[in-house]
Amino acid sequence: MIREIKRDEIPICVDIIRRSFKTVADEFGFTAENAPGFTAFSTCEERLYWQMDNEPRLMFVYEQNSVICGYYSLLMQDNNECELNNLAVLPEYRHGGIGKKLLKHAFETADTHGCKRVNIGIVEENKRLRNWYEQNGFTHTGTKKFDFFPFTCGYMVKEISAAASKNNDPICIKLAETDEELCGRGYVHCTSWQEAYRGIVSDRYLDTMTVDATTARARQFPQNTLIAKDKDKVVGFAVYGPSRDEDLINAGEVVAIYVLSEYYGRKIGYRLMNEAFSRLSKYNTVFLWVFEKNERAINFYHRYGFEFDGCKKQWNLGTPVSIVRMIKKRNV
Repeated sequence: MIREIKRDEIPICVDIIRRSFKTVADEFGFTAENAPGFTAFSTCEERLYWQMDNEPRLMFVYEQNSVICGYYSLLMQDNNECELNNLAVLPEYRHGGIGKKLLKHAFETADTHGCKRVNIGIVEENKRLRNWYEQNGFTHTGTKKFDFFPFTCGYMVKEISAAASKNNDPICIKLAETDEELCGRGYVHCTSWQEAYRGIVSDRYLDTMTVDATTARARQFPQNTLIAKDKDKVVGFAVYGPSRDEDLINAGEVVAIYVLSEYYGRKIGYRLMNEAFSRLSKYNTVFLWVFEKNERAINFYHRYGFEFDGCKKQWNLGTPVSIVRMIKKRNV
């Protein structure tokens, strides 16, 4: 399974990157003394924390049998381009297709974020790696020699065909119309809470949640429910409507938005949000509430243009949990 990383997984990701690139260092004779800036030696937790907090960067892991064994990140750049960084697989998990799956996921993620080109830098002397990237659609564009590296930097690019990938995308966004689709909403609601909120909401509360209960709620409040479907399977949903907050009149509200973790990275959340915003077009202000400790969701909302407005309250979900309000104003 490929998914976005959680903040507390950064130490694991650092270990994956360093161990993966260390095999390259050993093969070509790089050491911390002659190549201190090489990825195997320079990658550290502080760097990845900084990248997560300060850059327009998406960071993903590959998880197999509950073991995180692969990693990559995409740095968003100007001119509808992005840079693929630190695609890494633990040595003991290589030769099983994980690298190719991560690369395919990177292409899909770049496409869904509007990128037309993916750039990478490699060790030019690593002919095996260059051939692998070329076999997966990259074109070599040039080299550059830096005094501080005992190797030549090679540069490659992959052109993304957005039209082709969109035509093959089976995900559709629509209003929920049938009881089967509301049952799908109930399943996503329960499952996504149990997947995303461990460490935020008490385990006791999450473990008592049932699909039957969330499906009953979906049937009780079916209005304004958008669903994301992969063929016949509901994999995400959003609920929207007029403001329920007394201090925000004449505003729209995104009441809920959830996607199954196995579908992270495919911009389904963006598509659901886009459709909700389209249906809330009469409102200049749209807001939502989010768990204060839900960093992944908050980062997503920030990227979409939401900002905190200072309002905060508590829910009692077995233990007190703080939620905060975020607002986005349209350009008028």
